[in-house]
Amino acid sequence: MWWLFCHLRFVFFASTMEFVAANDQCRTEINIQGMALESHVFKRWSLAAPHLCDVKCGQEITCQSYNYNRKYQICELNNRTKEARPDNFLSAPAWFYIRRLNGRGKKSNEVNVKHIFTAAPLGSIPELPALSCHEIKASEGKHTISGKY
Repeated sequence: MWWLFCHLRFVFFASTMEFVAANDQCRTEINIQGMALESHVFKRWSLAAPHLCDVKCGQEITCQSYNYNRKYQICELNNRTKEARPDNFLSAPAWFYIRRLNGRGKKSNEVNVKHIFTAAPLGSIPELPALSCHEIKASEGKHTISGKY
């Protein structure tokens, strides 16, 4: 149930896109204004609000992060994070970037949350291959399961 609480908090705070942990149950995430991850967009939509982009990302197991353009209301889903591909994290004044909020690797069991998947760790499924062990470690950070690949 904590994931639903975190998601609802996201919707409430979507206008500022700043997230604060509640008793360490939610990851802290802050959007990065004026930046976007390029060359890793796999889907794009015109969406009226940033929280809808988060919902779209949550419906894709391969979504690792997203870019949102407030001026043109464009949502771009990425299959990588800025940590995995720092060279593709570039200045983009009208955009903001945010890493996917929810956890990784399984379908949500929440009763009221249908078709929301946690993000698959990079390299863990055929649809999300990693190019190297270094990329996996950079993407997953301290959440890397074993550190041996």
